[in-house]
Amino acid sequence: MNSLSLRCALPALLACAILGGCSGEVEAWPPAVRTQQERHMIESAQRAVDRYDGWSKTLFVVEHHADQWWVQAWRVVNPQAQGRGQCVPWGVRNVILNEQGDMLEYRNHL
Repeated sequence: MNSLSLRCALPALLACAILGGCSGEVEAWPPAVRTQQERHMIESAQRAVDRYDGWSKTLFVVEHHADQWWVQAWRVVNPQAQGRGQCVPWGVRNVILNEQGDMLEYRNHL
């Protein structure tokens, strides 16, 4: 490869590396539930969403931090879309739970 073609190809290669690869595969969102504990946290978060917001369909993202579980509850407004396109950014709640699944905090994500 000569230096001119390398200079032309370099920006495209950098863009692929920065954007997560050139395979064209899109990471699934929300991430699949990996453990029974995550499933339990989603069930607890669903009860909180039912109580405070009453959304008919919700997607969840679970993160474990030290002795707390942070669950993002995303309101689905466009079920025909894919990934985050199903949801709106102002329809997100953070549900913070302890290790037993008891709610510690419920708040807007923004």
